[in-house]
Amino acid sequence: MKRIILLAIFFLLSVHYAFGSVINIPADYASIQAAIDNASSGDLINISAGVYNERLVIGKQLTIMGPEDLSAIIQPTNAPSPGVYDVEINASGTVIENILFDFNGVGDTRCGTGIVVSDLNEPAVTNVKIINNTIYTGDASAEAFICGQGVQTGKNSDVSGLLISGNTFFGDDNGMGEGIYVNPYAGAGDVTIENNGFYGFLFSGVSIETSNVNVIDNIFDSNTSQGIYGVRYIDLNSTESLDFPNNYHSVLISENNIQNFQYGIRVGTNSDVGSNLRATIELNVLTDNDVGIWARYGARLDIAGSVDHNIIAGNLNYGINNSGVEIVDARENYWGSCDGPSGEGPGSGDSVSTNVDYDPWLGICIGNKTNVSCAFENDDVMLSADLTGEEIHSVWFSYTINGVNYNKTASIGAGNSYTYTIPSSELVGGANVVWNVYANDSLNVFNNLWKTFYVRSSTALDVDPASPDGLNGWYITEPEFSLIKDVIGGDVYYRWDSAFDILYTAPFGLEDIPNPPVESAGVLDLNWWTDFGGCGNESELNKTFHIDLKNPIFEDLEPANNSVVYNNHRPHISAYLDEVYQSNSGINKSTVWLEVDGSVCNISVKTADTI
Repeated sequence: MKRIILLAIFFLLSVHYAFGSVINIPADYASIQAAIDNASSGDLINISAGVYNERLVIGKQLTIMGPEDLSAIIQPTNAPSPGVYDVEINASGTVIENILFDFNGVGDTRCGTGIVVSDLNEPAVTNVKIINNTIYTGDASAEAFICGQGVQTGKNSDVSGLLISGNTFFGDDNGMGEGIYVNPYAGAGDVTIENNGFYGFLFSGVSIETSNVNVIDNIFDSNTSQGIYGVRYIDLNSTESLDFPNNYHSVLISENNIQNFQYGIRVGTNSDVGSNLRATIELNVLTDNDVGIWARYGARLDIAGSVDHNIIAGNLNYGINNSGVEIVDARENYWGSCDGPSGEGPGSGDSVSTNVDYDPWLGICIGNKTNVSCAFENDDVMLSADLTGEEIHSVWFSYTINGVNYNKTASIGAGNSYTYTIPSSELVGGANVVWNVYANDSLNVFNNLWKTFYVRSSTALDVDPASPDGLNGWYITEPEFSLIKDVIGGDVYYRWDSAFDILYTAPFGLEDIPNPPVESAGVLDLNWWTDFGGCGNESELNKTFHIDLKNPIFEDLEPANNSVVYNNHRPHISAYLDEVYQSNSGINKSTVWLEVDGSVCNISVKTADTI
């Protein structure tokens, strides 16, 4: 947003430098009005920081700009009077930016008459921009006549192209002001009110009494004392005479956040005088009001999509109260509960009155979430939930394991079930998994209570020695085996090869293998697991061991055993080293040596056969 504003300022400056003069206040003129009177159309008037006690009448196309920090303050002190405005804009193309307008006065008791664009039955004043200002509306209880407006338009004048954007309006705490009032006007162009904030004690943030108005992306929050209307769309002319009802149309109220009013949005007149007020009310958030939307006589919200894709939740009395006679088409809204509105509706969300068409509604109910009571480190875990709703765009499971967060797209199961399976490779034994399921429609993201389950650690095997002490992965001394179970407990079992199951009570050796070793053991499969009672057995774990406890046998070849060698000063000595079992560990040739009379000889060690 800031970049857009800077670009806009740069554009305005570049235009004025190229086509008009720059007038600085108070360097060039002591007052703003004097600068206006002496400026030429297209000039830029820069106002320095300070407080200016002035009433302004702008009769030529000018840009009037203060510092970005809003330190230029226009604070009239004259007594207001009917038809005399604090700031009167009578020239098309006028721009007012970065000024603090304090129409409330020094003592916060003044009823300001605010900024008027054109006046009653005056010539067209089009394409005016009022942007990035702060406006205090004034104390509307201080005078008998209507005052306290921040910005208003002249009745029956053409104010097409009026843009009111980026401003902040404050209502007086003592007497309700009105942020913006758009009177009936003769032009065919739009009035756009966007990206403003409306705060304080307000009779209304925006009042509309005409066609072709866009109220977009504003914040309405009567946060000090509860105001009356956030947005008010009315026809006061028709109440004067039943002969002249009005047909207003092309009013868009969209993407606003409206809260803390008696009525968030009001559409319609006090009595049935034949008016037709058509509007599109969409994508707004209406919360913490007494009534979210109040439809009255003449409110023609019966066309499909009239009240559409709003969040209407947490309003005290009604989400929508229709006291008129026409149906309000309020389908495809979220009522604060996945089961729809209450009152005339079937659910537990905000209440609706009669003559409100609310079905179908938005919202996603999440139920029947998996209760994972038994999870094992080496097994996948499937999560599931049942989701119901008119509009489900996407569903995903979110879970955290050992400080790592995962978000995974769900799979659609049978019926309205959605599932995701956590792979065992992500699980951490001895830790909790915290998880939830999320789903979104076109408005909201839904979830409910988080769930937690514990992952049982796999039963660990400890072998002493940890690594084989022979060649080629063979143990040549008998190892000792220990099994370590999860802290939750349970009975641990083990089994050698396909023999019988043995309850583990203490570290063990090879005493229970199918053929207990006398001299050797061979290739053995050890299987083990924990029985977790009601959770059943964990998946069996296994490891293969190669154990060779048989020492090689030495057979003298030359000279033969116990033979005598005569008259040979250099006898040949050889022996055959036999490992006996062909499937055992083999013989480490680097450990073979030969001694003669206590002296180690140089020898040649060769493989004799396949053994």
